[in-house]
Amino acid sequence: MDEIELGEALDTLRNSEGWKYVSDFLSQKEDRAVKDLTTKKFNELSDVKALQERIKAYTELNGEIEDKIRRGKEAREKLEAKEQP
Repeated sequence: MDEIELGEALDTLRNSEGWKYVSDFLSQKEDRAVKDLTTKKFNELSDVKALQERIKAYTELNGEIEDKIRRGKEAREKLEAKEQP
């Protein structure tokens, strides 16, 4: 799968009802982790680190998907510009 196909596939996925569910689920998990991080009393530093890693994973996943979609669109535009006389 090339960059354009991947971007288009992820864009289609992002606009689907299934992705809406997944996105909402991940957002709820991220919000809960942030809330726990700011309100809980921790006895172990490893517990804080685990929540930070969760938040980072959610953020990176969304960022990666958005980046791949953006790159795919840019590659498509570049290809289309080359094809025009």
